[in-house]
Amino acid sequence: MHMHKHMHMHKHKEEAQAGYLTYVHESIGSILDADPIPIPPAFSQKMSLNENSVHVVDVEDDLNLMFVNEKSCTIKWSVFDKFIQWKNKSTSSSISTSASTTISVEIDDLIMLASECEQAVFGHGDGNKNVPATVQSLIEIQSTKIKIAKTSESEVHKDDNDNDNDGRRERTLIATLLSLNMVESSIRNLTDDTHGRAPLLKDMIEKIENSSDVGIPIALVPILRTLLLPSGINLRNLLWHGFLPGIKTHWLALSIVLTLSMDDLRNPSYSPCDFPEDNVDGLNVMRTFPKLAKILDHGRSILSSPELKAKFETRVLESSFIPSTHKDLCRVCFNYTHSPVIFSSVCAPMIEHALRLLWCIVNERTDDCIAKDGAYYVTLDGHGQRDKHDVVLLPNLSTGGFKSKVGVETTTSIPKGEEKSKLVDAIGEGNMAFLIDLFASPPGSPNIRAALAHGSYSKHLLNELLAMHSEPDKELTGIMQESSNEQLHDMSCALISVLDIFSSPDDYCGSSHNNMCQDYGPIFSYSSSLLREIDNLIWSLEPLSDFVIDMKKTDLLASNTGNDLHRRVSRSFDAVSKNVEDIKFMRLRILPAFGADSSESVRCYCAKNEIASKCGAAKLLLEETARATTSYLEQLSNAMKELDCFEKQPPNSRRRKQIMRIISISQLSLDLYSFASFCALLYIEHRVLPQSKVLYPILDESVLFLAVKRSRMVVSTYSTVTMVDRALKAVEVYSFGKAFKAISAEIEKQKKRSDDHSPAV
Repeated sequence: MHMHKHMHMHKHKEEAQAGYLTYVHESIGSILDADPIPIPPAFSQKMSLNENSVHVVDVEDDLNLMFVNEKSCTIKWSVFDKFIQWKNKSTSSSISTSASTTISVEIDDLIMLASECEQAVFGHGDGNKNVPATVQSLIEIQSTKIKIAKTSESEVHKDDNDNDNDGRRERTLIATLLSLNMVESSIRNLTDDTHGRAPLLKDMIEKIENSSDVGIPIALVPILRTLLLPSGINLRNLLWHGFLPGIKTHWLALSIVLTLSMDDLRNPSYSPCDFPEDNVDGLNVMRTFPKLAKILDHGRSILSSPELKAKFETRVLESSFIPSTHKDLCRVCFNYTHSPVIFSSVCAPMIEHALRLLWCIVNERTDDCIAKDGAYYVTLDGHGQRDKHDVVLLPNLSTGGFKSKVGVETTTSIPKGEEKSKLVDAIGEGNMAFLIDLFASPPGSPNIRAALAHGSYSKHLLNELLAMHSEPDKELTGIMQESSNEQLHDMSCALISVLDIFSSPDDYCGSSHNNMCQDYGPIFSYSSSLLREIDNLIWSLEPLSDFVIDMKKTDLLASNTGNDLHRRVSRSFDAVSKNVEDIKFMRLRILPAFGADSSESVRCYCAKNEIASKCGAAKLLLEETARATTSYLEQLSNAMKELDCFEKQPPNSRRRKQIMRIISISQLSLDLYSFASFCALLYIEHRVLPQSKVLYPILDESVLFLAVKRSRMVVSTYSTVTMVDRALKAVEVYSFGKAFKAISAEIEKQKKRSDDHSPAV
């Protein structure tokens, strides 16, 4: 399908409602574009007449601001709390000081505060110099003019009174986008949610509301709700999902002041040291797959050459993939490719918006390209709440579209319908699989947009802002430089390759210029990673099995059978021992349920992905067993090397005995790790195959889950303790368990049936 016909149809619609607010509903647009609102004279008069009130205006302030401290760029909480209570009072004429009073911050109140924030941050023309260097860099991004060159005749003659062609509105959006990232990080610091996956904003804000910390201002939670949540402006989601190509300065100023104010509540010196765990490992793993590494190298070659980069930018800007409303943002964005976190933070939402427009057009759901007040958006990856709205990268549409409002609690998720998304056919299977790998895969994979949006690279963002501040006169060439963290540059390279693929002058499926993803298959899906864990396990068990076979040819195992505990534990595995071939057999049984063909349809593997996602505990057991086996193999290798050196040592030396003990448990180690792996595969088999086709139908799934749970515990203990007898004791306890006995009984029954059907010799 040639998609440019569809994009041109969309272009005519876009030109009919030009402006940076094209893709937000007018109810939201009117708020974002509102003029400053003055403080009510009645409140100013009340505060000036109140003898017991705090000083409203600092004597050192030149701008006479009521709500914001001009020097520190922080909110005067005592004054703003009183203002909000004054606005919210009902029957009582006195101003309540109770923190439990239910209050709200209206949109007009927020605009009023934002207006004062703008005066505090930008009121001196060149910005406020008494703020941290990272914040100063945000101000510099907003104030550094970048001449925007038009690439087409229509753009040269385009009359846009809102933009003076220096990219100010676009630069303000970039700074606001990054500042909102810092706002979320400050919220996480306030709630101590600095580890693990990012919680939902509404949950963190609720946690602040329920906090017993008496130092939390009354107005903080209402401000956060009105600014950040769908019940208010939902500003973070509007920007991080790409709906806006520009924004007014007072929203940037409010984000900056709010960040500084929250950090001042937590730590007056503003030295954020607790960062969320980053996702660099998710980027690092990309280069372990040749097809993906080739795509990354393509993007790297573009960013490393000024000539190739110039041609690439022209190609992207002249294509119809990036909507005309976002082309100036795209131009400005290309100036920051030397700062991978900043560039990717802008580029990923922009790509999301372009793909959402494409999704809306091909599926005839054009109303969903606009962000509506109080409604769930169609998003690229569905981070956190994909059961509540349509997701661009899912193969099926919802049943008739999501009409429910945000905040309406439901006991069940919104069902996905049978209607297929036409985006898969429009862009091609390979491109779709590539996008899913980059943006919508399980934890531990790149998930570029979501990781950026939720602060996984906050530490690296602050480093880039600090570097930018230390070299204020450095020309923005956007040419990639050598970096100590090449994984971050790979994130940029991946996004550059996405833009290059979709800027093809032909359709995305068949262009000879962009066939990088023609045979691309899923890498990071649950099903693909599960099969990969099984293969890794087999690769680790095979050399251990070979070692045991070799040792049996010598007298090392025969002469070192261990103590009574060792012999008892070994006997418990005599009837149930599994070898590598048994593991390979189980792999073949479950393989059809997942598929491993890279040419398999995206819809098919997404369906299998749902199944694989329910086998998380078994996948972890496979991963942990492979890691334990590999570690033990290293021990054995070192032991054998030491043993060679001990040839001339007395046979009763202490170290020689320790080494012989390590070698003596090699058979038991193989039996344990093989049996644990077998338990994991039995559990997976029960989840993915009909009951009539499983190996042991009599086994209940709850027993198999218990086997997986107990196996994880014993593998962990056995592989980490330094005392061999303690490790053996853990295995003995494991062999007494209900799950072990149930599986052992079925294995023995099967062996007996096999023996009964064996021909007599």
